[in-house]
Amino acid sequence: MMLFLVLTFFAKLPYQIWKFSHKFLGLAFFFAGLHSFFIKSDISRSQILRIYMFVLAGAGIIAFIYRVILTKFLVKYFEIHCRKYKNSCGKCSRDSNEAKK
Repeated sequence: MMLFLVLTFFAKLPYQIWKFSHKFLGLAFFFAGLHSFFIKSDISRSQILRIYMFVLAGAGIIAFIYRVILTKFLVKYFEIHCRKYKNSCGKCSRDSNEAKK
């Protein structure tokens, strides 16, 4: 996770590579959550903290699964076509075909 943060702040990556690299942050978050539950720490001693961390990690994993995997099936994308006419601000129309990503 730290490697991705360093790349984000200091490397000048093209947007598509930056976006692709951020998909792996969900995997890093998952392993960090597993790590926090299996080591001896405050989480293992406090029931309230364990429940809080479980809910937080669960919400993060669910958000990751929705955003990276389920978005392809549940979210409809549109193409936006804009044409500028002389002496007007432009007219936009929405095409209901799925847009290319």
